[in-house]
Amino acid sequence: MTIIQYLCYFLVRKCDVLNRGFSGYNTRWNKIILPRIITKEMAPDIAAVTIFLGANDSNKLELNPRQHVPVEEYKQNLVDMVNYLNVWLHSHSTHLSPLTFTKRPCAIL
Repeated sequence: MTIIQYLCYFLVRKCDVLNRGFSGYNTRWNKIILPRIITKEMAPDIAAVTIFLGANDSNKLELNPRQHVPVEEYKQNLVDMVNYLNVWLHSHSTHLSPLTFTKRPCAIL
């Protein structure tokens, strides 16, 4: 079960859960389109926002230069998006990032 499916199941009849995923997008591109996704007019109806980005940004520059975003720019893009949301929203935001890469195998319990 995905995070969105779990949220929909858990919050059924309590609120609407809207998934605004953009396959292949990184923080650089999401920062540009965020004002079109969440507008000032929508803000009063939004209770919470989850930003789950970073997997595409972390592509190696030499393997995928189109999606790669340097770590410092990634951090600044997240700050910029949160600042944008804080201007319009009086709600909670959650920020999720992908797991870090390691060459050692690990178990998730």
